[in-house]
This record gives sequence, C-alpha cells and structure tokens, in this order.
Amino acid sequence: MQHSITSARAFIEDSISQDGLTIKDVMLEYPAVLSFRYLWHQVKDQAGLQEFSHQVLKGAYIHHDTLFIESRISSPAMAIQVETLLALGVKKIIYIGIAGSISPELSIGGLVVSTGAINETGTGICYGYDSQSVIPADSELTHQVHARLKEQGLDPRLTVHWSTDAPYQETEAKVKEYRKMGAACVEMEGAGLFAVARAYAIPAAAVFVISDELKETGWIQGWGDPRFKHTMSNLTGAMIHLSRDL
Repeated sequence: MQHSITSARAFIEDSISQDGLTIKDVMLEYPAVLSFRYLWHQVKDQAGLQEFSHQVLKGAYIHHDTLFIESRISSPAMAIQVETLLALGVKKIIYIGIAGSISPELSIGGLVVSTGAINETGTGICYGYDSQSVIPADSELTHQVHARLKEQGLDPRLTVHWSTDAPYQETEAKVKEYRKMGAACVEMEGAGLFAVARAYAIPAAAVFVISDELKETGWIQGWGDPRFKHTMSNLTGAMIHLSRDL
C-alpha cells in the first residue's frame, strides 16, 4: 500500500497547534476497548470506571490503565477512529460489538471472538485487501481474549466473520456464500478495525454479541430479547475485569 498524503497524526498536530501543544503532549500509551453503542451504555453503568480527561479524546473512561471508548458505526468511521487512536499512541485495541448470526448453530445471545473479517467493504479494499479476502485479527490477542472470556464463564465461538458496508443487502445468496467460507456472523466494523490495525502492526481483536439471526425463512431480530441483554451485560463486565491484563 502506498504512503498516504493525509494522516490522522497530521490532522491532530494541526488541530492542537492552535493551543500551543505538540503530539507528545497528547500521547496515550494505553490499550483501548471500543464498545458499540448498545454495549457502551452497559460499560458506562459499570462501577469503577472514571472519566478520562484529554485534549483530543473526548467521552472516554479509564479503568486499570485501559481506555473504554464508544465506537463509531461502519468500517469507514471505525477506520477513522482507529487511525486517530493509533496516532495518539494506543498500543492495542479490543472491539466489542454486535452481529447477526448466519449460522444455524449460533442463536441470539451467542458470542463470537473473530479470527478475521471476510471483506465486503470499501475500507478493506482501500487498505489493500480484495473483496472476499480475510483480513486477519491479531492471533495472539484474539486467543488471549477467547481464553479469558471462557475463564469468566462465557462460551464464545472462535471463527471468522463477514464484514459488510451494506446492512440491508444481506441476501440469501450472500448468507449461503459466506457461510460456506466459514463465517458465523455478519457486522459492519470489523474490516475497518483489522485493516487499520494490521497496517500499523498494532494488535486488534473483536468480540460480537449475536443480536439477530439471518435465516432462509427470514430475519429474526433480538434487540429486546433477554438473552441478548444478558450476554451484553456479562460481556461488558468481563471486559472490565480483563482490562487489568491488557
């Protein structure tokens, strides 16, 4: 991939120069947990998190020297957010989000730790990955997270997933195709996360709570399902507990 004319670092440096600051003044040498909106409310309600004051990063919390931040929606927005965090010095990222099951063996309230995103995003292509190629997660961090979640009493499935830019274009043909490629679920942010993290050689992992199911017979939504809410609560609690080891 060719070197870009623009960069998150240049944008940050220009923004903070008006306040007489340099990039060294705003560096963050922390790991970060990004949380999708539905899980972010669970994160903020957890006891022990403290608001984190910073000149560039707004609305974040900190616990055991780990940053907790609400994530953005879609791969392009995720890429912008991750580029910014890495420019600020964040050293590893774990994303906790939601996904739709495309596996008969994975129901609402299930849990997936992704080993990589099958790319159906323009962001993945911009970072050098072909359509339908797998953008890998960091193997060591992924297996660490998977093992620690199991120790916390959760039962996550370890598998690749499908990452798309078009949430209302998940056709029956696509579901069958990506299922054959090994994907257990589909969501919108993983490709952006993994693509940027790999471009900068920063470890990244992703965990998804199953919020809905895509079946040949139709779409089953589980946003209000007690199983979905229960797993969201357990996952956020586990991630806050695990933050001391990141």
